Amino acid sequence: IPLAELSDGDCFGEEALVSDNPRNATITMLTDGTLMRLSKQDFVELLKKPLLHYIDYDLAVESVREGDVWLDVRLQEEHANYAFEGSINVPLAMIRDKAPILVPGKKYIVYCDTGRRSAAAAFLLSQRGLDVCVLEGGLNKGVPSDIFGLFAEPPPGDRAHADLDMPATAVSKNSAAEADDPASQEILQEKDAALQARDTAQQRVDILEKELAALKSELDRYLGRVKQMETAWQEASLARESITRHVERLMKSVTRTSR
Repeated sequence: IPLAELSDGDCFGEEALVSDNPRNATITMLTDGTLMRLSKQDFVELLKKPLLHYIDYDLAVESVREGDVWLDVRLQEEHANYAFEGSINVPLAMIRDKAPILVPGKKYIVYCDTGRRSAAAAFLLSQRGLDVCVLEGGLNKGVPSDIFGLFAEPPPGDRAHADLDMPATAVSKNSAAEADDPASQEILQEKDAALQARDTAQQRVDILEKELAALKSELDRYLGRVKQMETAWQEASLARESITRHVERLMKSVTRTSR
């Protein structure tokens, strides 16, 4: 899948350096040129550290309450399973294409499971002038384990209270009853249908956004060509006026000479 076409002064490979993952793309030069290389150590010291800012969960929650936005860079399926309320989902693979839809001046708190994908996304967005920071530790280490209810087993000290509140046999019976309940099954089917419709709509939106980006790129090239033609026309007009004045002077000189 073509990801981008680079030009003079552009760089590549930063995503792998930021996330400490293998490269996910191959670069092929279309013309002869000069390639400059920056070592990983220099990249980290000169670019990664100044551009990446981390924030812990408690400060992030307060920041969101004040108007900042959660930005989830995991896959759509991961985001659908569990995510922060009100979060925006832009998978890392789409972060370059979706960056223009993010609001400049708005602060985004980027997160993923481990912090690697969010660090790479934050770096790319920072390069584009957006105000971003990374949730330290990601969802696996930076967020309390009970936030999303992913850990159903109570701590050892709370097992007695948990058994008093809801015996295990009662949980099993309730789960079986819900599975046999037609109304519950209908709700689950409607939920699955809604998720599929959402994914289909999102895929269509992604396609339209790529088509829009291609049209915008074509329009920019067309406007650039028009500007070049306008400049050439102006230069030709100036040259014509200069030649006209020169011919007029020659005609006057010839007239005086003939007299």
